[in-house]
Amino acid sequence: MTSGSGYTVSGNTIGYAAANGTGVYTMGGTIATRFVGINLGVGTNSATSVQGNTVASISLATSSGASTSNGVLCGLSITSGNVNVGNVTPNTFGATTDPTRSSRHRPRPAVRSSASIRRRSERS
Repeated sequence: MTSGSGYTVSGNTIGYAAANGTGVYTMGGTIATRFVGINLGVGTNSATSVQGNTVASISLATSSGASTSNGVLCGLSITSGNVNVGNVTPNTFGATTDPTRSSRHRPRPAVRSSASIRRRSERS
């Protein structure tokens, strides 16, 4: 979302190989690829709510060396606005029991960057 306010983003499952939440969603390749599960740039009139979402079980192969902003793998990016995250129903970003369920790698050694939740600081 890139404008407006008062949205509800809830109950989504992003990643996995199957709709029932099993397997690993694999993005392979040699080009500079980045992945952002939920990307919000919303307004401030009324709060947007992000509740009960799961972003997990993603494997990303990329040549991207991005080490700023979202990095190469990001579960939730909030670039602007008034957003309540998990204050009603917790969200899950990555796996709490199996660290291989959300991963990223590059074909050659370099700086790696990932973020479960990224919030850009607001300046007045």
